[in-house]
Amino acid sequence: MGLFDFLKKNKPNKEFTHNVKVTFSSVQSRSDSYRQDEKIALFLYFVDGANAVVDDGYYNYNVRFHCGDLLSPSKLHRQLISEGYFIPEPMENKLGRLKVQELRDLAAKHGIECKGLKKAELVATLSDKVSHSEINLTNAEIRYVLSDKAREYLKQYTVLLYLAKHREFGISIREYEKVAQTKHGTYRDVIWKIFNDEMNHLLLGHNYGAVCHVFDCMATFLLEENHYRDALRFYILKLYFNVNFPSIQQLIVAESRTKQYNKKLMMNMLDVNDFDISVARKIVSFAEHYDDAITEKAISMNLLPYAYLPKATFLALIHDMLSNTTFDSAEYMEKARKSAERQIKSL
Repeated sequence: MGLFDFLKKNKPNKEFTHNVKVTFSSVQSRSDSYRQDEKIALFLYFVDGANAVVDDGYYNYNVRFHCGDLLSPSKLHRQLISEGYFIPEPMENKLGRLKVQELRDLAAKHGIECKGLKKAELVATLSDKVSHSEINLTNAEIRYVLSDKAREYLKQYTVLLYLAKHREFGISIREYEKVAQTKHGTYRDVIWKIFNDEMNHLLLGHNYGAVCHVFDCMATFLLEENHYRDALRFYILKLYFNVNFPSIQQLIVAESRTKQYNKKLMMNMLDVNDFDISVARKIVSFAEHYDDAITEKAISMNLLPYAYLPKATFLALIHDMLSNTTFDSAEYMEKARKSAERQIKSL
């Protein structure tokens, strides 16, 4: 099987209506500071289905850090149980963790005929007959789930939980709230503006490596609404940056102010820049939505100072990648490398 022999089928979609315009602006400092009510919402979100309360060391990194640096998550957990936000897991869940023979023993105890019943049928039959006290579990096996009260509480924190789920976006709730004061629309409109501002801010600072991460986030965001063609454009932009050595371009721009170019460092950097297989796989997985207009639109944005791979060669790379399951990027990366070397030597 070749590197890209895994095409994923997706339904077609209409074009996304939000166009990215390259207009430079600043973004806010990206740090999270949560109110107590938000910490509770995050705790409920991350701890749903957790085992019984033990000591503070039990709680993982997500809980301890992403819920606002909780000093004592076990104390908060106990408080929320006492206030009815967590309840013991349903009997079906408990029974489902028992072995078949244990279920048969419980059935016999209650005088239930269980011959020929499979595990799921045993669980369903016993769920109304067995009490929690009859199932001997260790403290570590006792679990809690969110109550209806907790689920109602969480409905107030849709944006907070969305940002917590997508921490790779790097958007804090305070940053979101500040942008939302001036950007009207849905919470997704606000988040798109933050992405757009961040992209432009990084481009203004010639931070081409970091802007690739924003492209990835934008594509992920667009795919949530099945905007495949627009998502493809950002994946293609990320690949276009990758094959044009963004870190070296950033260094050239930075050192152009003093004309003191570290050519040796730049040449060494060429040897550590590998083809981005992960983004290539994403592009191939949405191949059915591709046409050259997407690539041409991405390239025409002219976001990089230098094009080590010209438009025609990059288009050939995309075509080869989409049509050839044994695609090998080495030929194209070598062309880009030689072009970059010539540019470095000419400085």
